[in-house]
Amino acid sequence: MSNRFFKRLCKKCLNYDAISFDVFDTVLFRMLNEEESVYSVLQENVQKQFPKITDFAEKRVQTQRFARSKDFHKLHDIFMCMEELFGFEKELCCQLEKLELETENSLCIANKTMLDLMQFCATHGKKIVFISDMHLCKEQLVELLRVKGILYAQGDNVFVSCEYKKTKSTGELFKVAQKKFSSSTKFLHIGDAIKGDWLRPKVLHGFSSVLVPRYKGQSFEKFLTAAVSVNADFIYKWGYSVVAPVMWQFCE
Repeated sequence: MSNRFFKRLCKKCLNYDAISFDVFDTVLFRMLNEEESVYSVLQENVQKQFPKITDFAEKRVQTQRFARSKDFHKLHDIFMCMEELFGFEKELCCQLEKLELETENSLCIANKTMLDLMQFCATHGKKIVFISDMHLCKEQLVELLRVKGILYAQGDNVFVSCEYKKTKSTGELFKVAQKKFSSSTKFLHIGDAIKGDWLRPKVLHGFSSVLVPRYKGQSFEKFLTAAVSVNADFIYKWGYSVVAPVMWQFCE
C-alpha cells in the first residue's frame, strides 16, 4: 500500500463512526509461498508428530466438507468429525486441532500498515471492529490477533462466520455486527475480497467499503510487506526492500 493511498484511507475513515476490518490477507498475512496452503504445512507438521497418519491435507479437506454437510462450522466441531470419518480417537482429534492452531499461529504475521490505520482510527475516537469468514471461533481468533499484537481485538467487537452461521459473502454477517451498535452508526469496511469485503457491504444501509490489494508473492516478500510501516522513513524501507532480500538470498 502506497503512502498516498494510506493517507487517503485515513482521511476517509474520519467520515465514519466504526471501521471494520477483514482479518486474513488484510490484518494478518500468512507467510506462505504461492504454491503452499495452510493444510500443506499442517500436513508436514502432522507427519512429524503422528507419522502413521498419511495424506492429512486431503483428510482435512474431506472433514471440512463433511462437517458443513452436518451444519458444523467451528474448528472444534470439524475435528470431532474425524472420529466418525476416519476412526480417530477424540484425544487425537483434539491434539490435531491444537496442532492446526499452532500452525496457523506460526504462519501469521500482523500487517503493520493496518496496525497504523487502527492506531489512527482509535486516536480519532473511531470504533474498531473485526469481521471474518472463518472456522476459528471468536475466542480462538481474538487470541490469535492479540498474540500478533492487535490488542484492539476484544470479545465484543469480533464477528466470525462460524459463530453465527452467517457470512460476509452473503452480507448477513455485516448485519449481525451492525445490530451491536446504534442504528445511526456509519461503518466503513476494509478488506481484500471483491465480493465479501467490497461489493456486499457497499449495498447495505449504513455501510461503505474500501478494497485493499491482495498481496501475492513468496513468503519473505509478504513478510517485508507486512512488517514495514507505511510511515517508515526512506532509509528504513530501503533496508527492508533492498538489503534484506539480498541478505536472505545470501543466507540460503
